[in-house]
Amino acid sequence: MNNQTAIIKLLPSLEIAGCINELLRELQSRGDYILDYENCDMSLDHVEYHKAEDVDDEKFGDGTDNLYCFFEEV
Repeated sequence: MNNQTAIIKLLPSLEIAGCINELLRELQSRGDYILDYENCDMSLDHVEYHKAEDVDDEKFGDGTDNLYCFFEEV
């Protein structure tokens, strides 16, 4: 593991999602795409971090924070 990877592992999930998106933009600018294994016409466009929301100390959904992948047609 290199030093950059070690630093990324210390970041909060929201910042890691930002790093992923920045790297995806760089790959896309080079014409390199991460394709959907089951639908090769679609490539990974970006990820979004969604934090579980508290309302009156109760969580929505399953109460967990998640990263969601969004795809676009190649």
